[in-house]
Amino acid sequence: VGEEEAKGIGLYLGKLLTELAGKQSQALRLADFLEDDSMQGAWGSAGDDAAAPKAAASAVAVHAIVAFGALDHFLRRQEGQQRVIGTLLGRVDGRTVTVTNSYAVPCEEGADGTVAVGQDYQEKMSRLLARVNPDEAVVGWYATPGADGAPTDDASEMIHGFYAGACAGQAPVHLVVDPRLEGDAGITLRGFVSDGNGFAEIPCELAFDRGERLCLARMVRGQREPFGSAESVADVMDADEDGLALEDALRDVDALAAYVKARRAANEDVDPKVARALNEALAALPKIEDAVARGALRAETRDVLMVSYLAGVTKAQLAIGAKLHESF
Repeated sequence: VGEEEAKGIGLYLGKLLTELAGKQSQALRLADFLEDDSMQGAWGSAGDDAAAPKAAASAVAVHAIVAFGALDHFLRRQEGQQRVIGTLLGRVDGRTVTVTNSYAVPCEEGADGTVAVGQDYQEKMSRLLARVNPDEAVVGWYATPGADGAPTDDASEMIHGFYAGACAGQAPVHLVVDPRLEGDAGITLRGFVSDGNGFAEIPCELAFDRGERLCLARMVRGQREPFGSAESVADVMDADEDGLALEDALRDVDALAAYVKARRAANEDVDPKVARALNEALAALPKIEDAVARGALRAETRDVLMVSYLAGVTKAQLAIGAKLHESF
């Protein structure tokens, strides 16, 4: 994004927040929305495709930042609010949906079962984020369970129909994030799609890129090894990154060794050149346990830090000596 475009986006966002502050009650009853075809066609980018049959996803992968965003949204909810909802952004690969981002959407549930969402907010946020990252499209919505703890209910079906108009070419995915953290289950994520008679659950798993893995690993270890200084943060992150790279390499070696053993056990015909190259590569790599490899890496890191520290001390001593020599 260029400087001028970034300024334009900032001004647009400021105007959006000002408008929302003055029109907090500008929400749309879903029952009215679902009954009005013209309103459905005006929402999102689906347009005329909203009425066409859309393929449903068979699996969903959710990045950790989306789960944390939903939990943060739930913690910041208004007093008395039982359910929070938001829009999921990501990409579709065949029948697999990968959710990479999300944002909260205002939602109110009445005592009579009516549900209202901030349509104006949703439309403007969707257009704004499309300008910032056009590779991310609306792929569905997330919610926390209702007051009874059930993952879906009648209100979920109404909201799902609302989001069906925003997902072009793919039926929306409904992600349920359970914030109760009951037992040893931790954060529970469940994915659903509409099967015409309600909701059908589909496989759902967490996905991590390297940055997310580094942050999560340090968060977990930070419970027993708190950060000591700003410099130690960089050192720990570098060590974590090297450790994760080493883990990936060892995992690839193990998969390669298993492949070679399976081919040999099955007496399958293989290209002799390929088999010889694989065996030579595996023989050149010593078999080191993960704990031993990590220990060696930490020891080497400590040695490098010690050498760096001694070099700094020596440099300081030379500078002090030079100052003393000049003064006399």
